[in-house]
Amino acid sequence: MKFKSLLMSLLTVGLLLSACSNGEKTKPSGESDIPESPTTHEHTWGDPTYVWTNDYSSCTATRVCLKDAEHKESETKDSVYTVLVEPGCESEGSAKYTVTFENTVFVTQTHEVTLDQKGHTWETPTYEWNADYSECTATRVCSKDSNHVQTETKDSVYEVVTPETVDTDGEGQYVAEFTNTAFVKQTYSVTIPKDKYAQKPHLSANGKTITYGLYPQTNVNDSSLLAALNSLTKTETNGWYLYEDTYYAKVSATPKETDYFFNNGTAISSGETYWFKCEPISWNVLSSNDDEYCIVSSVLLDAKRYCESGSTYNTIDGVNYYKNNYEHSDVRSWLNTDFYDSAFALNKEYIQTTEIDNSAKTTDNTNNTYESGNTEDKVFLLSYQDYLSSSYGFSSETGANDVRCSKTTDWARARGAYSRVSTDSFQNNGYYWTRSPDSESNFRACYVGYGGGFNKADTNLTYVSVRPAITIRR
Repeated sequence: MKFKSLLMSLLTVGLLLSACSNGEKTKPSGESDIPESPTTHEHTWGDPTYVWTNDYSSCTATRVCLKDAEHKESETKDSVYTVLVEPGCESEGSAKYTVTFENTVFVTQTHEVTLDQKGHTWETPTYEWNADYSECTATRVCSKDSNHVQTETKDSVYEVVTPETVDTDGEGQYVAEFTNTAFVKQTYSVTIPKDKYAQKPHLSANGKTITYGLYPQTNVNDSSLLAALNSLTKTETNGWYLYEDTYYAKVSATPKETDYFFNNGTAISSGETYWFKCEPISWNVLSSNDDEYCIVSSVLLDAKRYCESGSTYNTIDGVNYYKNNYEHSDVRSWLNTDFYDSAFALNKEYIQTTEIDNSAKTTDNTNNTYESGNTEDKVFLLSYQDYLSSSYGFSSETGANDVRCSKTTDWARARGAYSRVSTDSFQNNGYYWTRSPDSESNFRACYVGYGGGFNKADTNLTYVSVRPAITIRR
């Protein structure tokens, strides 16, 4: 009996020690008649914990018995990835990872993440100029979403790459630069048509001459062209005829001598009508200040009396003036009306009004009693002293000098200008007026001879040429 009691006590202790077992019931070996009694107790589980991997590709659920930490239940499952909101080019999206466990004590786990905006994928920009190239619009479109557009419009800056001349076309460029660095600078090249009418001043490469204005100069002797010109009846506003985009003028010739010829070898016959091509005027630069130039014609463009009056005085509105008074001279009036209105009919905007000093100090004698009042002119003649000015490039000597020599045009010869007929270096050189009165006579004015020296002549001579001067601003 004592042995049996001891055995029962040992079995009771064993059962107590295995109170959190798996619930299986055990019986002592060979003791089938011992009354059955509970050998296990239920787990007391703590709350489950859930641990995700770093990339949320799986989650592990775990619970631990509060009575014995060695007793655990654990389950790891792969997650399912679901996009909730697609990210846009400029907006964030969202997605979630979901894990569902087989053990129903573990609840389904989710983890939401933010999806970064995709950013734009821009197509190649396009550029569009407006009709006059004064502005350019740059545009680029996102290939992911055509509703996403960037655009910028900028004013252009025009620049001359190669200036046009009277003989050749030039090149200009419109340039537009954008603030958005994704848009590259745009240039649009245009052709600048040659200025065959010299409607604006063109400075030579060496800076010594300017081409500006238009005037009849060269005789036309092509028979087919002459036939076409002779059929014309209507003149333009400048008094000339326009044929195939070229201006022409005609005149009944009044040559000074019978042995005068045009440059093409045609003899000039008095009373015969001749045609002349109107060509750009070449001017010699006398001085310049920034963009302002004082210039004098390179050749003698026409013949004109200083004063038309054949009497003792030049009478204007009942007032008598000395015939060599430049202020009231016919040559000054002609220069600022007939010549000015025809030579610069196509564009006068560059010509400045010049204050002209007509005092005695500009003449051949500082005590010249025939000085006139000062004038303000668009076109003028240089003075006696101007043609002695070294700053203008002339010789300070009054005798013959090549730098003052100037040749007549075909037109001037047909209009009665004196023209040297010898075959030496003076051939076709002419006489031309200064604006200065002779200090010894009230009816004579100073002029430059064919050799470049000074002389004096009656103001109503018809064969002295004019060599116009102007001031321009480019």
